[in-house]
Amino acid sequence: MVRRVVDHNPSHLYIPKFIEISHRCMFFVMDFNYKFCALMTISIIIDQAEIIQLTGSFLTPHSGTGTRGLVRKVASIYPGTHHYMDAPLYMSSEDLRNQMLEEPLLKSTLSATNTIDIILTGIGSLSSLPLTNSLFTPYVSESDKTKVDDCIGSIYGYVLDKNGEIADLDLNKKVIATPLTNILKTPHRLVVAIGRHKTNVLYHVLRNRLANELLTDSETATTLLEHY
Repeated sequence: MVRRVVDHNPSHLYIPKFIEISHRCMFFVMDFNYKFCALMTISIIIDQAEIIQLTGSFLTPHSGTGTRGLVRKVASIYPGTHHYMDAPLYMSSEDLRNQMLEEPLLKSTLSATNTIDIILTGIGSLSSLPLTNSLFTPYVSESDKTKVDDCIGSIYGYVLDKNGEIADLDLNKKVIATPLTNILKTPHRLVVAIGRHKTNVLYHVLRNRLANELLTDSETATTLLEHY
């Protein structure tokens, strides 16, 4: 059985530990559809995995914990193949981004995202908003800087507005990422997030179905259920 497992920029603090938990693990799961929380035993059986990097890359303090490093880690655990998104997360202009998407190697990776089974992703809150992150300063336009207060976080490389929708920003037009149409048709869109500071953006992401499964701790799940 072939399973496509896609990774995007998860936190270096807990996703590597999750990946290293063999084929059987215990974790706290919240099913947003029914507002149901339970400690569950999950059995993961993968004969062949196709690991696909969901977005372009950016510099991280630890080379093994960035998007590319985590794709490599998952690929070392499960037999199969893997695809890198060989491009920066953001380009300097929309035109350059559109040209980059036509590169054969990049087109091959993007084509592989047409039939994904599982997405594994982290989520960014206000503390890591790309608009205020010094790593992305060269890509943020003056117009975008005026809209910081209207944004709540990011996922899949896209900055989200207060309603949890893709914000009308120049930066979002310059992102190298899997098309949202491919993301939304993926059956399992698992977001991994820990911390009450992420509950606002988590709520909107789950409500808008950008993710439909959540891996978190009891404190974060309880905060979501009590306040949203």
